[in-house]
Amino acid sequence: MRLPAIPTEALNGLLEPGLRILSRRPNPWASTFPSEIMSCEIAGRTVSVMAKFSGSGGRPAFGHRSGLEYELAVYRGLLAQTPISSPKFLGSCQTDWGTTLLIEFLGEGAGIDEYEPVEQAVFAAADWCGGFHRFWDTQAVPDWVRRYDSSYYMQWGQRTQDFARKWHERLPWLRTLCEQASAALAAIPEQPTTLIHGEFTPSNVLIHAGEIKPVDWESCAVGLGEIDLVALIEGWSPAIAAECIDRYRGARWGAEPSLGLESRLDLAWLYWHFRWLGERADWFSEDNVLRRSDHMYKTGKSMGLL
Repeated sequence: MRLPAIPTEALNGLLEPGLRILSRRPNPWASTFPSEIMSCEIAGRTVSVMAKFSGSGGRPAFGHRSGLEYELAVYRGLLAQTPISSPKFLGSCQTDWGTTLLIEFLGEGAGIDEYEPVEQAVFAAADWCGGFHRFWDTQAVPDWVRRYDSSYYMQWGQRTQDFARKWHERLPWLRTLCEQASAALAAIPEQPTTLIHGEFTPSNVLIHAGEIKPVDWESCAVGLGEIDLVALIEGWSPAIAAECIDRYRGARWGAEPSLGLESRLDLAWLYWHFRWLGERADWFSEDNVLRRSDHMYKTGKSMGLL
């Protein structure tokens, strides 16, 4: 892959004078946006930098993702004032691939699902998540930050229903769940909200020197905090998930009662499943549907929608 030219003078202005780029390579973990990993020499020491390029602009995803310029604003305007760990923001510059975000590169194998013991990293992520939400529970979120409203939440049930037509015979309850979910999803903004990451999945949650440092902030929004929690615990064993919920509860509310947590988790699960089934028709695959179907059904029953 051809890498865009990054002006050394821009890096000198962002990092330190005398910087020398030693090597560059495409980031094999890049997803929505192209990115690269640079090894740089600064004042006799070697540092690793990840450069993320706006490129073609990413995927809007019906209000779920807001682009690299928005992510850059999150680093500058939100994470900079949050007193818990996050990747070190190094700045931005312009290249022939558009806006370029520069953050510290935390090394290969930094994902919490690659850490040993993995349970320790997942529990630490649950602690971080609860602490992040606790901080923003008491802070004023700037007006420019995306806010999930009723129409945003409702669209996912309708989109899932549209893509699910051939599944209605195989999963006869799915049509009912999609239809009944609209009112439940529309009422989510009436629940307590906070600043959320939006895609707090293990692939976006890194751990370095014992500190949790989430990346990929273009889905950051004001929304239901439990969305981040279900994103984290999806796919783990019931025991690990239960411990994460307890740790999140303690980190966010301490000894205070967390009234309504279970019902908000049901809402978050309903949104999360529809969110990933309702974005694109090609994601409505047999593996993806069947992987979620049992839990979707149980959630619908728990909420009285089935």
